[in-house]
Amino acid sequence: MTQKNINNKQVKYDADHDVLHIFLSSFAPAFDDEDYPGIVIKRAVDDERITGIVIMDYKKRDIKELSYILPRYNFKMLNV
Repeated sequence: MTQKNINNKQVKYDADHDVLHIFLSSFAPAFDDEDYPGIVIKRAVDDERITGIVIMDYKKRDIKELSYILPRYNFKMLNV
């Protein structure tokens, strides 16, 4: 499976609340699903493509855990 790299230009990190917001595509009406505890997947209403991800308690999570839960995305290049 090919992984999509996540880089610092695609994210906003809220240090006060330890929440990482990842923006994967331009604005589209979306709905949210908390597929895993503390991980919210934003999907476009029209075609359900993933438009964003919100990860709560980001600094407390292990990169291996994120890679297992979200195998399509590479978090190793992210520096927040």
